[in-house]
Amino acid sequence: GSTTLTIERDRDAAKTAVDTFVSAYNALNTKIRSLTAYDSANKTANTLTGDATTRNMQGQLTGILISIPGTPSGSYSRLTDLGITTGTTGNLSVDSTKLQSAIDNDFASVSDVLDRYGSSLYTKIGEFTSTSGLLAGKTESLSTLLKDYSKQKDSLELRLTAIEKRYRNQFSALDGIIGKMQTTSTFLTQQIARL
Repeated sequence: GSTTLTIERDRDAAKTAVDTFVSAYNALNTKIRSLTAYDSANKTANTLTGDATTRNMQGQLTGILISIPGTPSGSYSRLTDLGITTGTTGNLSVDSTKLQSAIDNDFASVSDVLDRYGSSLYTKIGEFTSTSGLLAGKTESLSTLLKDYSKQKDSLELRLTAIEKRYRNQFSALDGIIGKMQTTSTFLTQQIARL
């Protein structure tokens, strides 16, 4: 018998990939915002509040999202053309209608845009996480600080022990002098009483 085979692009896979990317990016952005937040009501900082490395990483990722990485090769060149926009909190959102329209009109261009942004983000994250990257440098810097603090703590404990010993010796000497003065005072009091 005969059969018909239809080959067409998996447009749903593209939408799923976009939704997965947006969800993963938003989870990262929310975590960073949480760890760097400052609670002004309770005047408390969070774990990474004011951390320059975290701000630097977040800024570089945001920079990729608002730029046009690589050379566009179709109708669309940036994420906003596909309906992917950044909100005031830094989270991404997807206009499903606009994305579907872009997929229907120029699937190759949509694929190119997603590939260029994906490659740029992948490269940047690789730079962050490599053995000589931003995170490794920060980890090494923090390890060095911890070692320095440990040495300072040990040195301070030695100094405090020496100071305590000195004060105890001085107190003992002072206590002896006061004892002698009391003896002398008692002797003088007795001698005056005999007069």
